[in-house]
Amino acid sequence: MGWDMKDREEAAFLDDFDAEVVKAGFMEGYIPAEKTRTGKGTVSHQLFLLWHLLDPSLEAADQPAWYSMGGKGFTFGGSASKVTVGDRELELYE
Repeated sequence: MGWDMKDREEAAFLDDFDAEVVKAGFMEGYIPAEKTRTGKGTVSHQLFLLWHLLDPSLEAADQPAWYSMGGKGFTFGGSASKVTVGDRELELYE
């Protein structure tokens, strides 16, 4: 079964950006029981995108921005050199 993004708030959020995608994919991570609402450990599948903004007038246009959607909603940022997705730490400046 695929992941239907048709009516997701996060999909509309991404429509506002004019950017070149550098890396995209799904990451799998483990969320331990003590961090879940149900009290049971679970595997989390997260959408991960890394991009450069195309408009040079925007703040941090020369820095990669990343978007991770998973167990705790989504996070948007642009100045970190590493990002943790699930249980993996990724280098953004490879």
